[in-house]
Amino acid sequence: MENVSNDLMTLTMTRQAFWGIVGLGGFFLAILLIFGILAPRGAQHVAPLEALQKRFGLDAVNPGLFLILGLIWTGLFIFLTFGLLMLIW
Repeated sequence: MENVSNDLMTLTMTRQAFWGIVGLGGFFLAILLIFGILAPRGAQHVAPLEALQKRFGLDAVNPGLFLILGLIWTGLFIFLTFGLLMLIW
């Protein structure tokens, strides 16, 4: 068996990267908490994806395909926005 040491292990990460990750994690947890509190309950509940499809007039599109295309567009928007902000700064 190997000798297991109880030594302290350090991360090879800068403080800015660590606190950035922690900040993003906290932000996403706050979003989940808010959406959990505000989520509609009862018989009148409509799935958000279906409501969005109806709003765009895309009822005939498969919900899985709609979700994949929506995620691609969202990712593209975030990527391009981040690139523009990095270009400005």
